Amino acid sequence: MRDFLEQIKTDYDTPQDDFEAKIYKRYADRTRKFSIGYAVWCHASFSLYIIGPFLNHTEERPFPGHTKYPLDEDKYYWFIVSHQSICTFTVSAITAAVDALFVMLVHHICAKFAVLGYNLEKIGEDLSESPSAQDELETYKKIVNCVKKHKEAIGFADSMESAFSIPTFINLTMNMIVMSTSGFVMLANVHSIPNLVKYIGLSVTLTVHLFFMSWPAQEMMDHSAEICEFAYFASWYRTSQRSKNLLKFLMMRSQVPCKLTTGKLYVMSLENFCAVLKTSMSYFTVLKSLRD
Repeated sequence: MRDFLEQIKTDYDTPQDDFEAKIYKRYADRTRKFSIGYAVWCHASFSLYIIGPFLNHTEERPFPGHTKYPLDEDKYYWFIVSHQSICTFTVSAITAAVDALFVMLVHHICAKFAVLGYNLEKIGEDLSESPSAQDELETYKKIVNCVKKHKEAIGFADSMESAFSIPTFINLTMNMIVMSTSGFVMLANVHSIPNLVKYIGLSVTLTVHLFFMSWPAQEMMDHSAEICEFAYFASWYRTSQRSKNLLKFLMMRSQVPCKLTTGKLYVMSLENFCAVLKTSMSYFTVLKSLRD
């Protein structure tokens, strides 16, 4: 993780021109807005777990979670409620922080591809119809630099995929299980408003969480695939033959988009996000039929 952050710092400290700096800043602003909004959402949704004791007006006093304490639960009721509330908001803060870090890394990869696309678009635009050998050499060096940037962005994406593959696999598996079972529990608590609100909030929270993991991954795939288009619309026809050959290799490599997977089995994308929701609903239907 330190290597990722050091690479990000290096990229922000060494932009080649003002426009590159603006690109990095634009993606950083998007990450900041996401982090703030997602943190607010996490705290708001997790608060649904602790509203039961405050909404309840019956003699039976419920707890936010079903947990056994080595204490007199009636005597220390509000102490237990406070402890569970603090734990709930701690989990909420950790979830928001980890997901914000994930999105920050993905958005930085997108920024690297955007910077690469900007540099590719400028290839050959300053060449005349009969460029000098020195001008052709300078253009070739620019293309070599673009290839290096492309390789660097792909390496960053591959390293991130390796680092997050297993954690996201565990996360996805637990999401599917909990989303399916929470729907079943909602049916069992349809007459208990506090519990119903709690499990509806859980289902919505997990769905939003999965979406905000799949959406940046989809953006990264799209950004990496767009490199071929940037190279195609550059003024490559003015460059030398060796420059054209180098661009061909770059375009061929960009035909394979960078992907984030969970356990090397599931590709994180909006298409697969919809597939997971469909699968979860199928499991929920099976559980419902067993209950009936």
